[in-house]
Amino acid sequence: MTEAVRGTVHAHSKNSYDGRLTYPELRDFLSGRGLSFVCITEHVERLTQADVDRIVDGCRAHSDGHFVFVPGIEMDCFTIYFLGLDRVRVDFASDRSVFDSLRAAARLCVCAHPIKANYDYPAWVIERCDGVEVVNTKYDGHHLPRRAGERFYERVRAARPKAVALAGMDFHERADFSPIHIRLTRTGALTEAFVLDCLTEGAFALYKGDRPLADFSPMERAAAQARIGFMDLSHAVHRRLTAGGFRMPKGVKRALRRWMEG
Repeated sequence: MTEAVRGTVHAHSKNSYDGRLTYPELRDFLSGRGLSFVCITEHVERLTQADVDRIVDGCRAHSDGHFVFVPGIEMDCFTIYFLGLDRVRVDFASDRSVFDSLRAAARLCVCAHPIKANYDYPAWVIERCDGVEVVNTKYDGHHLPRRAGERFYERVRAARPKAVALAGMDFHERADFSPIHIRLTRTGALTEAFVLDCLTEGAFALYKGDRPLADFSPMERAAAQARIGFMDLSHAVHRRLTAGGFRMPKGVKRALRRWMEG
C-alpha cells in the first residue's frame, strides 16, 4: 500500500458481553471511516475455549488485503490486553494462568486505560508488557494524552525500553468512534503480520484527525489538560447527582458528553 495505513486498537464485537457489532459490521463501519485495520480485544470474562478459538478464527476469516482484524483479548482483572493472539489452549484455572496462557501466544501485552488501574500495576505485569495505552478515548476523551498517562508510560519504559505508546478507542458501538487513530509509518502489503510488526517496533504515529499528536503546541497541550480536568470533574458531579436520584435527559447527557470529551 502506498498511503499511510490507518487503524485503531482496543475494539470489541458481539463476542464480548458488551459489544454491539459483528465482525462484518465492524469492518463496514470502520473501513467506511478510512481505517484499514482494527486490533480486537474481546473481554475474557464469560469466554470459553471454544469462544477464544472462534475469535482468532473469526478475525482471520474476515481479513484480507483491504482490511485486517488483529485478534486479541482483554483482561479487566489486570487492566491489560493482548494483541496478535495466535491459536492457544487457555488455562482457565486462575486469572494468573489465563494471563500466562495468553501472554505466551500474543505479540504484545498492553496496559489498557491505565487511569482505570490508578496507574498502579504489579511489577510482574510491567516486566511482561510491551506498551501503554496513553490515550483511551472512553476514559480520556478525544483530546491528548493525560500527563499522568505520559508519566506512567515513562515509568514503564524505564523497565521496558522498547514499550510503545498506543491510542485506543475502546470501541463497543458506533457512537464510540473517535478521530484519534494510529497511522503506520511503513509501507507494505496489508497483513496481520505487517500491522503487528509496525506496532511492535514503534513504526507508527498517533493522530487526531489529520494532525499528529506530536505536533500539538505546548499551549494546545495545556488547553487539552484543562479540558480533561473539567471533563473529570463533570463526570464526578454527574455520578454524585445520579447517586442522589437525579436523572439527566438522555439527549442532554449525550450532547454534554460529546462537548466535554472533545
